[in-house]
Order: sequence, then C-alpha cells, then structure tokens
Amino acid sequence: MKHYLIFLSLLLTVSVVGCQQQAAATPTPFPTVATPATPAATDTAVPPTATTLPQPTNTPTPQPEPTDTVITEPTAEASEILPESEEPVLSIEQPAGGDTLIAGQEVAIKGQVQPVPEEPLLLRLTITGGEEVWRDTPVPDPDTGQWTVTAPIPAQFTGPAQLTAQLASSGEATAVLLNLAANLEEDGRFITLDTPIPGAKAVAGFAFLFEGQINQPLDDTIVLAVLAQDCQDTTTAVNITVPGGHYVGITILPENAPTESGCAVARTGNRDDENGREARIPITIQPADDTNTIILQLAELTTPQFTPGQATELNGIAIHAPNNIVALRLEVDTPAAGLNLITESTAVPDTFGLWTAVLDVPADAPTGEAILTITVGETGDAYREIRLVVQITG
Repeated sequence: MKHYLIFLSLLLTVSVVGCQQQAAATPTPFPTVATPATPAATDTAVPPTATTLPQPTNTPTPQPEPTDTVITEPTAEASEILPESEEPVLSIEQPAGGDTLIAGQEVAIKGQVQPVPEEPLLLRLTITGGEEVWRDTPVPDPDTGQWTVTAPIPAQFTGPAQLTAQLASSGEATAVLLNLAANLEEDGRFITLDTPIPGAKAVAGFAFLFEGQINQPLDDTIVLAVLAQDCQDTTTAVNITVPGGHYVGITILPENAPTESGCAVARTGNRDDENGREARIPITIQPADDTNTIILQLAELTTPQFTPGQATELNGIAIHAPNNIVALRLEVDTPAAGLNLITESTAVPDTFGLWTAVLDVPADAPTGEAILTITVGETGDAYREIRLVVQITG
C-alpha cells in the first residue's frame, strides 16, 4: 500500500475574490492500486466585487522535498479488516476418480488442504448404499497441507465405491468415485458380479438375473439378493449351491417391491467376517406396470454350442416383450451368400418373464462358426437383440 503525501504551502496576502473551493482527496484504506482522488469542481460561481486587490509580497513559495516511494507490509490491524478468506480448499490427488483398487491390497491415498487446519481429516470409504467399510484420520503437514494414508483396502467388498475426505469443523468435503475389484490373479477367496452392470434395471414382479465368478465359496453357497430403498431393505433373496467357477442365478422380485434406487448383491459367508465376500452393484427398480422397460437376457452358464442332428435348449428372461414373443435364429455367415438360416424357433415368456426355447439343428448343418440371434420386437425403441458367435460341432 502506497501513500503519497505532498505538502504545499502557499502564503498570499491578497483577498481572494471570485475563487472556487476545491474538495480535499481522502485516502482510501488498503486499495489494491493507489489511485489519486480527482477533485470535484463546483458549478456555482461567486460574482466579482469592486474590491481593489493589494500587490503580492515577495515571500518565496517553499518547494516540497523529493521523497522515496516506500512499500510497507500491511499491519496486523490492516489484516484484521481485510475480507476473510474463502472456505478451505480440500482435494484428493490419489487415487483419481474412476480408478480401480484391488480389494485386500495396500493403497496410498494422498491429498492436500489449504489453509492447513488444526484438526485431522476424516477419510471414509463407502460402498453402494452409503455403508462405510473403512475410515482413517490423517493429519495434514502443518507447512504444506499435504496428507497421506497408506492402508489395505478391505478384502470383503467389491463393486462401485466412494472415497470421501472431510473437515469436521467446517463440513468441507470432497469425494472421488472408485471401483473395488477382486484379485482374480491370486488363488484366494473372491466373488464377482458381472451381471447386472451398474445402473441396470430390475422390474417389480419379474425375474432378475445374476451372473459372475466365485472362488472358494464358504459352504459352497452363494446368496443372491436384491436390496431396495437405497440398499437398506432386502426385497428378495435366494441361495444357490456352487463349488466354484462361473455361476448363474435368478430370483423373482415381489410385485409390490419398492421402486427407485437399490442394489444387487452376491455374497458368500458372513459379510461382517474377514472370510466373507460380497459384490454389490447399484441398480434401479422399476414398477411392474412400466411397459417402457423392455429387458432381454440369455441365462446360460456357458456360450451355447450346437451339434448337427441334435436339439439345444436355451433359457432366458424377457420382460415386457412386444407381443410376448422371443425369436431365435441360428445362421451361418458365408462370404458368397451372406447369412444362411440353419434353424429358428420362438418362445413365450411366462408371468415372471422366464422363457425356454429349443433349437433343432438339421443333421446336414455345416459345422464351424455360426451366429445366434435372439430378439424381441421388430423395430424402433421396442427392439432388443442378443447376438453371439457360437460353434456348430459334429
């Protein structure tokens, strides 16, 4: 802050007649850039008089001494009246949003906060539904505001998660969305939920499909469940027996199941036990009469295979299929003629959307690669299609 004080003294022994008064500039405290005040001229003139003016004396006019510009730091008093700083800036620098963390492995979590608070931070890791599965309280560096935590990610849970850093006193918080994944490379206990995908829809009163992988299931048992009301209440659940490997399971939602946000859960063992494992995926539950929600799925443990002269049975789910028909076609793609039909069939979904179809493959069907197409509807928004590359072996 610069203050320029110019003192000018002028001694006159004359009577000033017909002069105009000039306003004095008042310094503005703590400007960002010092700006001299502009005198304001008055519009009212004083009429002249007939007074005879005396001659001025020869008194010399003192000239101001040049001074050096001095830049000073704001005083404590000045700082007190300056505007207060904004809310603390809190960030999570590592991991970044969208990163995948391996459950059970150690991870470094880093960030920064400014200004540096006197209190520690609160770090929370929550899974779908907001349930907390891990927390820590790092202390920021008093000079830089940097903070770091190195800790193992809980091994029990996989699926979408949120990491939140928070200041308790101000409520300031920041968060990143992460994905917790099972370690498939080690021969340890894990469970995955590959179907449904995050954001998938379930429909009250209809079947719901689960598909994934399991290694070392406790008691060879998996619990498959749909949780409603922000994943707080179990609306349906079923136990299936699986020794390990790929699994497929189906459960039926009640017709009066609460709608809106929920989650699909696949679990083995007690979720609160260190040996338990749970995969959790966020879903949306639609009302039973929402005919705009059209779902088509194939529910098979492996990719179907076909043999000339034999029939192959396929199973799946079709919800609100137009005309309540599922169409299946098995074709061979030839370079010369394009797709050649080998066999086709249709299926009618039951009350819960479950369907079964049988494809009879002719004895003279060519072997090799083929294309299986499953559809509902014909065109437009109601059309759904599943297309798989399969093998005809003989």
